[in-house]
Amino acid sequence: MSGYVSLNGKLIPSDTPVFTVANRGFRYGDALFETIKCVHGMPLFLESHLQRLYGGMELLGYEWNDQLLKTVINEEIIRLLLRNRHKEGARVRLTIFRNEGGLYTPQTNEISLLLESDLSGNKYELNKEGKTIAIYDEIFKPISAFNSLKSANALLFVKAGMAKKAKGVDEMVILNSKGLVCETVSSNIFLVIHNRLITPPLSEGCLPGTMRQNILALAPSLGLEVMETPVGVNAFEQAEEVFYSNAINGVVWVLGYEKKRYFHKISEKIINQLNQAIGA
Repeated sequence: MSGYVSLNGKLIPSDTPVFTVANRGFRYGDALFETIKCVHGMPLFLESHLQRLYGGMELLGYEWNDQLLKTVINEEIIRLLLRNRHKEGARVRLTIFRNEGGLYTPQTNEISLLLESDLSGNKYELNKEGKTIAIYDEIFKPISAFNSLKSANALLFVKAGMAKKAKGVDEMVILNSKGLVCETVSSNIFLVIHNRLITPPLSEGCLPGTMRQNILALAPSLGLEVMETPVGVNAFEQAEEVFYSNAINGVVWVLGYEKKRYFHKISEKIINQLNQAIGA
């Protein structure tokens, strides 16, 4: 990454050190983040991202300040995109972290806000080649209040990512503490079975993804019955289609799980609907 970042509303060259070794995000994972797709210089679905962010702040006891207002964040993202000349398509990471001080027990609940941007596509594109998935069953994801957070503590996903590389597949399916399907390394997961769109409910420990929210809202217009229900691993053998979703890619269709092969009819329809919604 080159160009500029925005720290507490100030544009700083991206190669300038902005943290000390006492940074709480570095020391304790005491930080939250959102990854936001931007098209033609504007952030998409910002309201949904901020709702999740604000919920995480409340849970962690972060102190509110005016730079967290939706209008201010929107303006700061636009300003950063202009400064970095990311005018068409970009990926913005918004991170807030508790300011330094204290050991496990913080000395303050005041926060700082960091924005970074990288070039990305200016619309959602369906992957030309289907992806392969496998089950990650070395470590299970606990079900707790922390499941609603998109936090800097991501060791489970790092381990699953390492397993993905070692196994030679494109994505790993993470299981919860009950041994049921939860999500993937970076996405929510969906299965299509007999015209039903099936995904684990939030009560099973998955992240409340912003794209997940959008997909569940548009599914009925595609003639799909939505079922948020616990999903066992054997469901992958029954599914006609499997895809995973996140804010940057929209949806990614899966070609294969073990010897099972899938179609991508619904995935393609969702991508088209998303692009119509953003005017791409």
